[in-house]
Parts: sequence; C-alpha cells; structure tokens
Amino acid sequence: MGKQTSASNTCRASVIAVLFILVAAPEVRSESPPRRVVIKDEGGKPNGPRGQVCWTNHVLRKILNVDFDPAAIRSAKLLYRMHNDPYDVPSRRLHSGMVKGVKWANIVILINGKEVLSGPMGVWAKMGWHELKLKPDVLRRGENVIIFKHDGSGPSYFYLASNLDSPKGRSASSKDSGGNFRINFLTPGSKSETPGPSEYIVRLRLDVADNRPAFEVRDGQAYGWLEPEDFFGRKRYSADGWKAASWTNSPSRPSRGLMAYSLQETTMNIPFELPLAGKWYAWVRTWQDGFLGGRFELAWNDRQFFSSEDHRFSGDVDLRFDWLNCGSAKLAKGKNLMTISTFSKSGHMFDVIVLTTDPKFVPDEKNPLPAMPVTKQDPPEGITRPEPGPYMMENPVPWAKPTAGGPLRTFWVCGDINELEIVELARRLDMKYDVLSSPTAYYGRGLFGQDLALDQTDLLHQALAEGQDYEVLVLVRVNLDQIPIDIQKIIADKVRGGMGLVSVRSRREKKKEQPIQELFREIEHLPIDNLQSCLNTQSFPSVYSRKFGKGRVLRVSYKNFGTMGYAGGHPAGVPYPLGEPLLAKWAKYLLLAAARTEDAPDIVSIEFDPPPKAVTTGRAVKVSVTCRRGAGQELRIDAVCYPPWEGGPILASSPVKNGKTEISIPLGAENGIYRLQLSLKNDRNETYDFAAADLIARGSTTIEKLVLPKERLKSGSKVPVTVQVQCLKPEAGTPVVATAELLGAHDRLLGKAKQAAKLTANQTDISLSLPSIPSHDWFARVRVTVSKQDGQIIERRQGKVFIRQPAVFDDYWSGAGMFINKELTQYVRHVPGLVYEQLGMNATLMDGSELDAPIPRGLRLFHIFRVTEAGNPDSTGDGARVPCMHDPAFLEKFWPQMRNAAITYQHNSSLTMGLGDETRVGSGREVCWSEHTLNAFRSELKVRYGTAVKLNEAWKTQFKEFSDAVPWRIEEAIKRPDNLAPWLEFRLFMAGAFADLFKKFSRECREAAPDVVAGGANPFAPTIQRLTFFPDLFEAVDFASVYPRFFDRARCFIRNMRTTTIWTGYERSHQRMENEVWLTLAYGGTMVGWFGVDRTFYGTLTGTFGLSDRARWIKAINEGVNEGTGKLLLQGEVEPAPVAILLSKSSLLAYTAAGLAANPQSKPEVHTWSFESYREAYIRLLNAAHVQYDYVTDKQIAAGLPAQYRVLILPHSVAVSDVCVREIQKFASSRAVILDKSFGVANELGIRRVEQPELEGRNVTRYSGEPLRTTKGNRKGFSEVLISAGAMSREQITGSVNRVVRKLIGKGRLIVAFGRGEVTFRFPDAAHNYDIREHRYLGLADTIKLSRRIGPLAVLRLPYEVTRLKLAAPKRSRPGKEIKLSLNLKAKGGDPGQHVVRVEVFGPDEKPRRLYGRNVLCKDGKGAASFWLAWNDPPGDWRITARDIASGLRAERTIRVKR
Repeated sequence: MGKQTSASNTCRASVIAVLFILVAAPEVRSESPPRRVVIKDEGGKPNGPRGQVCWTNHVLRKILNVDFDPAAIRSAKLLYRMHNDPYDVPSRRLHSGMVKGVKWANIVILINGKEVLSGPMGVWAKMGWHELKLKPDVLRRGENVIIFKHDGSGPSYFYLASNLDSPKGRSASSKDSGGNFRINFLTPGSKSETPGPSEYIVRLRLDVADNRPAFEVRDGQAYGWLEPEDFFGRKRYSADGWKAASWTNSPSRPSRGLMAYSLQETTMNIPFELPLAGKWYAWVRTWQDGFLGGRFELAWNDRQFFSSEDHRFSGDVDLRFDWLNCGSAKLAKGKNLMTISTFSKSGHMFDVIVLTTDPKFVPDEKNPLPAMPVTKQDPPEGITRPEPGPYMMENPVPWAKPTAGGPLRTFWVCGDINELEIVELARRLDMKYDVLSSPTAYYGRGLFGQDLALDQTDLLHQALAEGQDYEVLVLVRVNLDQIPIDIQKIIADKVRGGMGLVSVRSRREKKKEQPIQELFREIEHLPIDNLQSCLNTQSFPSVYSRKFGKGRVLRVSYKNFGTMGYAGGHPAGVPYPLGEPLLAKWAKYLLLAAARTEDAPDIVSIEFDPPPKAVTTGRAVKVSVTCRRGAGQELRIDAVCYPPWEGGPILASSPVKNGKTEISIPLGAENGIYRLQLSLKNDRNETYDFAAADLIARGSTTIEKLVLPKERLKSGSKVPVTVQVQCLKPEAGTPVVATAELLGAHDRLLGKAKQAAKLTANQTDISLSLPSIPSHDWFARVRVTVSKQDGQIIERRQGKVFIRQPAVFDDYWSGAGMFINKELTQYVRHVPGLVYEQLGMNATLMDGSELDAPIPRGLRLFHIFRVTEAGNPDSTGDGARVPCMHDPAFLEKFWPQMRNAAITYQHNSSLTMGLGDETRVGSGREVCWSEHTLNAFRSELKVRYGTAVKLNEAWKTQFKEFSDAVPWRIEEAIKRPDNLAPWLEFRLFMAGAFADLFKKFSRECREAAPDVVAGGANPFAPTIQRLTFFPDLFEAVDFASVYPRFFDRARCFIRNMRTTTIWTGYERSHQRMENEVWLTLAYGGTMVGWFGVDRTFYGTLTGTFGLSDRARWIKAINEGVNEGTGKLLLQGEVEPAPVAILLSKSSLLAYTAAGLAANPQSKPEVHTWSFESYREAYIRLLNAAHVQYDYVTDKQIAAGLPAQYRVLILPHSVAVSDVCVREIQKFASSRAVILDKSFGVANELGIRRVEQPELEGRNVTRYSGEPLRTTKGNRKGFSEVLISAGAMSREQITGSVNRVVRKLIGKGRLIVAFGRGEVTFRFPDAAHNYDIREHRYLGLADTIKLSRRIGPLAVLRLPYEVTRLKLAAPKRSRPGKEIKLSLNLKAKGGDPGQHVVRVEVFGPDEKPRRLYGRNVLCKDGKGAASFWLAWNDPPGDWRITARDIASGLRAERTIRVKR
C-alpha cells in the first residue's frame, strides 16, 4: 500500500508540475526588486472616535514601528485619513477646500520631532485620505512618533479619523500641548470625551530596496532559509488550501510567529533557482497531526526523496515543532521544483524549510538565516475573490468551459456591484479572479467608488508589481487620475509585455498628460461576431480595441452602471435568459484581451439553412461552420439547443475537417425561440471559441395575440381571456385545446380553464372564462397553452392582469427599493423581490413600471418618492421659482400629469403615491419674485389690510397702491431688524402657498383615483429658503413620509397617523433602526421605508446580493414586528401627552434674520440649527424625565389649548402674536409655562414690541437665553417643574432609558421603554404583566425587571391573566377551498380584552407559507381568519399554529388536504 501511495502521489505531483507552467505558483525570487511596505495597525474604515483638534493645546500622537534599517528606504510617504472636513468657527460650518472668506489655520505634522508639514486645513484636513511625501531620513528604526497639531493661526478645527477594528494602544492625545498623552482618549477637542480603544488612521508607505539574496553562498557552500508562510495571506486559504497562521497554544512556537497551515490533502509547489550543482540537503521544521494520520512527502522534480511516515509527531495538546532531516538529492544548477504533498484531512504545519549543500549544517530557529524573498501566491489582504451569492442565474451556459489553455488569470478594479457579474462570468468560462472593489458612488458621478483610496492603490501596486502575472486587467468605471503615476507605468509596461487591458468607461478628468493615456490612442471599433440574438444588439456596449506592444487593449462603453450593460428588445410573453448574450460577449472580451484567440483555432463564420428568423418547427436546421487554424488537431463543433420554455436541450456534434463542418439541429414541434450554442472543442473537451444564435421557430399554427382585460379585476372574479390563433389552410379544421392558468405570487395556481376549438382558416378566436379564488395578489400572470388533442404543445404565451386590492393600514408595512439605472441590469430584476422577502419585507418601493421585482414574491407597491418635481424647484437669476406655484400655465400643464400618475398607481394597487421627496419652497436662495406670485401675494395683502395706508403703517413703507408693494429679500430685512414685516410676511405667504399646493395635489389625486393615498413630502428642517413648516405641510396631505428626526413633528399634525411613513436604514446601528421602527408603530404609523437596502450605497448587501450585518439587523427587526408585535403596537391610543411645545414659524424666521443682521457673512441655515437647539434641549430633558409631549402651533394656542396639557414650553419664541400672548397668559394662571428671557420681543410679523409681554408668577419658569444643557442640576430642576405641574407619570422607570411611550390598549396599558440593558419598572399598583417582545407572562406584580441588549422593552399590563388559547379549524380540505379559522382566548380574573394572535401555516414539507400567515386582532378575546388554498398546493397534512403575542400561549391544528 505504501508504494502505491507514493506512486499515486508522484503522479499527482507530475500533473501539478505541468499545471505550474500554466498557473501562478509560489516563487522564490533570485533577484529582488524594490518592495513596497505599508506600515499600519488599523482597518482603514473611519468607524472610531474622531481626533478633534480645536487649538494649540490639543495634540494627537501616533506611533508606528519600522523594523528594518531606514537606509534601505528609497521613497517614503505618510498616509492619513480625515474623518470629515475641517470646521470654520466664524461661519459655523464644515468646508471642503479653500473657501472664499474662510481663513484657515494650519495643520502641523511632525515625525520624530521634525516638521514635515505646515499647511492650511482647507487643503490638508479635508475629509478622506491624504498623501504626504517624506524624506526617508526623518524615519528611524524602531518607534516613529508622528504628531498632528494646530498652529493657532485661526479659529479652525480638524478631525483625524480612527478605526476600532484592532486597537494596539499606539494612538494617544494630549490636552496640554503634548505634556501628557492619554492612550484611548482620542478626542481632545470634544466636550463629552469618553475613553474608547481605537487607532488613528495613519500609515507609512515605504519603497524599500530588497537586497536579500535567495541563497547565501560562502566558502563554496550555499545556504537558504525559507519561511513558507510568506507565500500566503492570513485571512483566507489559497486555492490549494494553505494560509499563514499563528500558533500560541504551546511552548513550541513558529520561528517568526507564523507558519504555513492547511487542513487538506494537498500540495505546495516551490520552484527554486539553485546557485550550485551537486548534492542538496533539506531540513523542514514542521508538525503533523499524527493522531489523525497526518504526514507529508517531499519530491524534487517529481521524484520523491522523503516521507515522514516513520516519524512520530507530538500530540496536539503538547504540540512541538520538530526539525526533520529530510536527506539529500543530487540536483542541477538552475530551476528545480520542490513539491510538498500532505496526506489526511488534518492539521499540517510547516514553519521553516532549509536547503543547503553543507552536510554539516544543522539549522536552529533561534539563530535563523535571512529569509528568502518570495512572491506571494495570493494577492494581498484587501483584494478579494467573491464567492457565488444566493441568487445566481439558474442553468448558466458553459460558453467556454473548460477553457483551452487553462483558467484565465484576471484582476478587476471595479465597484462592489460588479462582483456579481464577475462570479457569473466565472461560471461560464474557466477564470481565476482577484478583485479590488470600492463602494459605488452615491448619485451623480459617472465613476465607481467614492474614491479609489490610497490604501487601495497600495494593494493595486502589490498585486501588479509584486504579485502573480495576470493575463487581463479589467478597470470598471475607474477614475484613472486616482491611479498613481508609478502604477500607471507598471500597467503600461505589463500591457506592452503581453497583459491584456479591458477598460469599462474608465476615464480621466484632469488635462495633464499621464502614462496611461497612450494605451487608448489609435483605438478602433471592434465587432464581436457570431453572437446573434433576438435582443436589440444596438443597445449592447460599443467595443474598441488596439494592440499595444504584445498586449491588447479593449475599451468598452455603455450608459448604465452594471458591467454587463443593458439588453433591450427582449421578447414579450415568453421566458428568455437576458443575461446570457451579455455574458457571452464578456467572455469573448476576456479571451480576446488575454490573447487566447490569436493563435488558437476559432470560428470564422456560420451559415444557417433556413435563416435563424425563418425556421419551421419540427424540422432540422442545417448549420455550416467555417473555422481557421488548428491544423493537426482533432477539432469538433458541439451544439446545444435550448427549447422555448422548459425541457432538456437538443444535443448534436460534428468533427471539423479541413476547417469546415455541418451540423443538423432537429427542432421540436413547439413555436418559440430555440437558443443555440456552438462550441469549438479539441479532443480534451476544451473550448477554443463559441458562437450563438436565436432560432425563431414557427409552425403553420401560431398564437397571434393574447387579449386580456386592461381594467382592474375584483379579487376572486372570473378573468375573460381571448386567444387569437392564426393558422394556414392545411391546418384548418384541426381540433385544438386552449388552456389558461392564473398564477399568483410564488406561482400559486389561482384558477384554470380549458376550451376546445376547431381551427378555421386565418384567425380563430378562442374565448375562456378563467375562474379564480380570492387572494391578496394585486397582479397575476395568465399563462395560455394551445395544444393539439394528443397533448402536443403548439405554443405558449403569457400576459398579466391587475387585481384590485384595497390599501389597508392595520398592520406593519415594510419596503425598500433599488435604483434600476445603477445596479439592476435586466437579468437581476427579479432579485430585489427575493431579497426583500428574505429580509421580512412585504412591500417594495420599486416603480410600478418595473414589475419583475415585486410580482413573483407577492410584495405590494409602496411608492414614497415623487411623481412631480414641483416640490424640488430650481430658480431664475432674479429669484423666480421654477416651477412657479402661481403660474396658471404650469398648473394647466401639470394637473393632467398628476391625474394620470394617480390612475397608474391606483391600477397597480399601490399603497401610497409620493407627491414629493425632500420637498421645499426654495433651495439655496429665497423665492419667488415672479409676477404671478407677487400678484397673488398683493391680493392677500389687500384682504388682510384693506388699504395701502394700513399696509404702510404696519410695514413702515410708502407704497401708493397694493400693486406697488414688493416684499423684501433678506438682504434688505437685516438692515431694519426692528420691523421685519415686509420680509417675514412674504416668507409666511410662500410657506402657506406651498402647503396649499400639496393640498391641491392630494385633492386632485383623490378625485382621479379614490383608492390612492397621496402625500409624502419628506421635508428637511425649515429654513428661510426651504420654508417647509411641518404643521402646514402635513395637515395638507393624506400621508406623511419623514426622516425619523422629524417624526414627532409629523405625528402631531398628520390627519391619519396610520398613513405615516419613516425612512430608516442608511448606515445606522441596529439599536437606532429598531428604536425608529418601534417609535413609529407605537404612535400608530404603519409604514417604514428602508433606504440603502441594495448594493450601491451603504454596504447593506454585498456585491453578490449576500447579507451584511446591517441586512441581518434589518431582517431581525422586521421579523420581530411582523409576527404580530407590530400589529399589537398599533392598537389603542397613546395616552394624552401632558406637555405642549410651541413650533413657531415666525420665531424661527425672526431669529434667523436677527442672526444674519449680527453676522451678515454667515449662512442662514447656521441660525436655523441654532434656533432648533433650544427646542432640542427641552426634548432631551423631557425624554430623560420619561414624559410624553406634543407639538402645537400658534393657531392652536390662539384657539385655547385643551386641559390635557399641564405644561406649555415656548422654546425661544421671540415672535408671537398678541392673541397668543393673551392665551399664554391665561394658560399660566393655572398651568405651568416654561420659556426664556426673549419671549415675545416681537409680534408674529417680526415687528419689535415697545414692551415685552408680562408673564410672571409661580407657574412660570424662565430660563436664560441659552439652550439648556442636560446636566444633573438641570434635569433635577426641570423634573421638579413637571412634578409640580402634575405632568410626571406615576410609575418609576430606572435604568438606561431615554424615552417612554404609554398606550391604552383595550383593558390594558402598554409601556414601551426605549433603552437597553436592565430596566426596572415600579408601578403604583399590581397587575398581570406581559413582556410582548419575548411573549411571556411576568406575573402579578407592581415591580418587574427586564433586560435587553438591543431594542426597546415593552410591558403590557392587564387586569386579568391569560390562561388558554383555542384554535378551531376544519379537519379536512381540498385545493381551491377556503380554510376558516376561529380563535378564542380564556382568562382568569376577568374577561379578556383586545389581543393580537399570530397564525402561521406550514405545508406538508413543514415550510412556512408566508402568504397564508395572518396577524389576527381578537376583540374581547375572540377573532377569526381565513385563507384560500391554491389549486396547486400539495396534498398532505398542513399544520396551523396560533400564538398570543402577549402571553406566548399557543394552539395547533392539523388539516388533511386531499386532491
């Protein structure tokens, strides 16, 4: 057996040695070019605390260790990353770059006490990576101290980024100008500094002369010391199963801390350039897992010379590395190949390999020789090899598998979304790929990646200059200016030497000449022949090519973002794999760029008889193929022909003789598209070239048209279907059968009908009435099959019908969307629906025109964006708004568009229709001074003032007529801050006009499409330009969409809370996202839009549609509320808030004007943020006190606030009407008022009062003019005011809780505490307590404790104990029948009240049927639910489960379903 093993291994080694010629392998370098060394100790992502430096006393320190002689450094650069742009104190803004009017201070950098930079922050402290050239002599061996500080020349801040991934304690900061440094306190300029282990993102990039010889020769003997782990990376295994690993679990350690490690039966091939001929001795320091049969063999040039079979290794508990004397072999000078072969799938560790001609030499790891320089087998860490994702294309066509010449070696620089297409390509031809990807740019910018970061260019340099030789480099939408000059030269040299280059819409933005430009000169159009398709090939990317030295350059151009481009003109009503023609073209690009086709046999031409578009079913197609080259080889053409719908392919093969062959393809009897693939192969079954064509086959009988109803159908109604069949005379009188099927989500069969008919000459109309079962589908596919009486299919066709589904907002709706033009080429259009369903979503934000995504999964449309740009205007130079809200021509043109959009969304049963997103009156400037708007404003002034005299008295102006009145701009207003009326009144008018416009939008949509809920808006915070005041806007629309920071303002003014939507997702933490979802539900909002659940923005999905951590968080959040908790949160009413907070439009505007008057150079939004800080300060104090609050308007106060409000807070309310003042005074006589010293200094038009209103007394608390800080003292004083006013709740909640919402649900009371960790609830009385998150009974008590790591805690208190849940269901049923369920809860201590029960349905395969699950509201403990079984649901035992969300009590029933 031993000899057989050795022989088989030698054979295996021989094969691998041959393959070594074709593929990259570890290499010991005999000559060592300069190597690039990047010294770093962090992950590069700015996810840690930012190093904020505000003045000269703040100093940041970073220590990096250089472990070699600096004399070997040929060039050096300092790399550092800024967390965000620098801050200018006077303008109170972050600025990117040198901005007019901003005097930047200098950032100063010192290395080992020597200044290496003193430059303006506007240049050297901008957000992102910075690169600074260094003189190598500033560095020293050992620790290098790098200092970042402020020179004190101006009021500016900078923010050095830090990374949390693997802190080493090498970063520190000082607050005393460098006197004392504190490790892990990295934010010296922050007011609330907290310790946190992190590392500043600071690196050294060094080009080092590597003079290490492979072998040391002295006294006629040669010595070589190899560390085999140097071949491999640490994070992943190589293709042969090796990686570099550490070992610290025993006293015996690897010589340099690392070893080459594998758990496989595998090989390691190492080519050596031996300096001498003669007898060479080998030593290996190793450990093998002998307990599991681990051993290894060594071979020189395929001849075994050593086996460890007889050596006894230590056990893994006391693991010991042994030096093995492996004997000797007589070897020639020059190239010799050593092969290490391992046996047994167990641990194999190789620490050192020593080769020497000295028979007396005994190696010692404590006195090592210099390590040999090697070429990495794997690319450096940071370069990836993406694995197939969960939603790859089914049945990939092996266009060039196996590929002649072995796998292509490719390197890709691209956006992360291209990873999917790279993996798809590797499924169609043999290709090894290394990928350097970056995040896809957010909007705009025609290039991938936020930036090709400096650390990525280091990786690119290592891969090309120091790594394996690649056959093709692919640059996808790369900004070529970001590739450093030295790497551009390497690329040019590599292409000149034979490497191929494919550039996909990569371009330069700078004008200066650079080396890479010469690659793209004299480039000519390149036709890609022999890939015929029924698709519109004109929409395929244009390809240009040229030879450059020995290499070839291809430039590919297209419009959208995916690598594959866009395929138009695909056939309607039949299945077609849209990706295959595009992927086939790309396989051709790569083979051409790699020069695989230059001297190899290929297909020159193809001729068809009959032509591809005139093929007759049931007959053979003769294909004549002409090839060139390949004389002396056995070549053949293999044909694979795929039928129109399903079924096995048609196979044929024919040898190539004298460059020609003919092959016959027998087609089936069914009409449709037969996809033909031709492959030119050799006798080893390897593919040299391939071709394709779509054969459009038709018989004498065809389906000419499928007629379906265009109007929406009622769920469960019959669907009229007409099939128009065209036939030639010979077929007249033939009996046929038309079968129609109605297919809903998940291919559920909702109905089926058959109709027999006899064909007549020319056209026969076959009408069917297709019955259907009721369902929640809003869209269904109608699939029609026309066949002969014997079952032979003539043709199939499918279409779509729309089913009316009401917009019901009684449960949680969750949806997301992807940008089609960015990342969804057609062959992956179906994937979003799969992803969203996996993430627990039941809706999609995808546009209704792109139905591929939602339909197969049963997702509802959920349109939140905008159908009009009216809320996202531009403006002219003189300040006219575009579009003008008062221009009759705009309205006349716009209303038909709005009505048509509403009708379309109603047709698609969209839950909502967004009228606007991030809406505003104006953007960067005030609007609108068009004549239309001015006339409308003058009309309103006339109504308000009556005469021009009264207007002039108020405004302090001198207009003769109202027609002369022109409102002020802010520049005029700030010159007269005591009377802002001519400016402020116009701002209020514009805000009101904007709200009126949205009110008209909603009314128009409601009239045109009653089922549509129109609204949205999603405004930003109001400024003097935007004027998006939430009370005005949300009182005008039927649903609100808001960012979470504005949710509280929306909930207080929206007409129907159930139609409120928030946006979340982005780059938010698990805790924050979950809090935002739960807060929305607790206040009655049903909809959540997840932004960024795609591959392009925030890394939520990987490039191959895998799930990141954030995606898994979203899945957990959705699943946590989908199963009934969300519906329970929606029930009942929020307890009346005891605190009202005034949102004063006039005060915001007047405050902004006062700020601009004091500092005309400042930006208006700076003062908006400052004004908001007063309100936010009170919110923080209220949340800390666990007190609920509402926002109110001046109008509400003027009308008199209801008795529920015990406290009225007036945040910096500087401009208040006389009516409001009187009502506030009245309120203060019996209830509490909190305000500051600036209250009421002006009226609602910004006219300063002669005397400030009096508002004093024991119920009035007046704070200073600054926003309150959340200090211990302020919290105590504020709570005392609330207690005195009777606004504090009777229960006490202690722990880390920053907000509480209380609701009354039926007979119970729900308390939702937003916090984490352990929380104690103390109530004034005992009740039956239920943890609705964990669905468990907590007992009858007045005190309970809950603990949760992430997400809110929720306690439902009931006056009774739930004791039992009963579920009634039929014992038997059949497909196509309705299954009715009833639920009944029993309780002790009282009759049950309002509950939510989750019902889930499991098929005979025990897989859940999502579309049949229900969240059932049980009033007085009783509820009912039902669902219809589809006609193709399988027979067997179906399991129904029910669970009460509060108590967790369960019930279960089994239903036997029979055919």
